[in-house]
Amino acid sequence: MKNHVVCKSSIDALQKLYVMDDDVPSLSLFMVSFGRRMEEMADDVDKSVAISGIGLVKKLLRLVDVICPFCFSNVVIVDYS
Repeated sequence: MKNHVVCKSSIDALQKLYVMDDDVPSLSLFMVSFGRRMEEMADDVDKSVAISGIGLVKKLLRLVDVICPFCFSNVVIVDYS
């Protein structure tokens, strides 16, 4: 059984890391290893985890060219602007 408090805390910590421009390129290897798991958290059964996960994935997609261009190969980006 997953602990939703731990998942949400992890997501919140990652969101803070991906805000700092200097840290973003150094997180590429982490992204390769755990990118799929971050996507899965956006579909968590706990709504607070899912909402935070969606925010993290959204942030990562904005940085995908800097972090890891192939990490989100299954995500379709739709631009409604």
